[in-house]
Amino acid sequence: MAAEAQPAAAEVEGPLPKCFCNWKKCREYQKALRKFKHPLFSGVIKLKFQALDPRSMAFKDAVDRTLNVEESKKEDWKPTEGGSGPDDLTCRYYVARHHFTEELMKDYLADRRAWDWTQPLTRKQAKEYLWSLDEDDIYMSEEEEEESASQEERYVQAPNVSRDQVKEIVRQAQEDFRRAQGGSSPPPPQQQAPSPPQVQPQQPVPQV
Repeated sequence: MAAEAQPAAAEVEGPLPKCFCNWKKCREYQKALRKFKHPLFSGVIKLKFQALDPRSMAFKDAVDRTLNVEESKKEDWKPTEGGSGPDDLTCRYYVARHHFTEELMKDYLADRRAWDWTQPLTRKQAKEYLWSLDEDDIYMSEEEEEESASQEERYVQAPNVSRDQVKEIVRQAQEDFRRAQGGSSPPPPQQQAPSPPQVQPQQPVPQV
């Protein structure tokens, strides 16, 4: 996939960017997955949306809808640097990695610079990369409507992992972390059994 949206991993030791979703415990999950050093879900994705790009806007609509992004953040458009005019705008988001599936994160992290978040997925890819298939996530642009009859449906890369699944990811990460910590610790020193008490021989009682 060619790089369109600009992804970036969160700084491991630096400040943890806040996800743009409205989940009450998302921040808690973010901190836990960082603490437990999860190889896939510790960090965020930095996304850049282009107002004049239909694919980019379809992806943004899916993110806004799925994560219920606040209105003020959804409309935080800025002029694109070196853009073509007043309508050439850019909007940037942080999205926690745990909102995407394990399969998608694995392939993204394998070559993050080349990953294109705006590239629609085939149905086969969607079954692999998405938590579930939703009609609202089917991609259709005006330019492709005439060809739609001969094309299979395609899906945007929606961050639609369920809350229950994220809870399970955090629980498993904690369990794996504790197991790893225990495995790397030196075994406790063996305690010697206490010596039996010494029995003092009785002195003979002098006879009067």
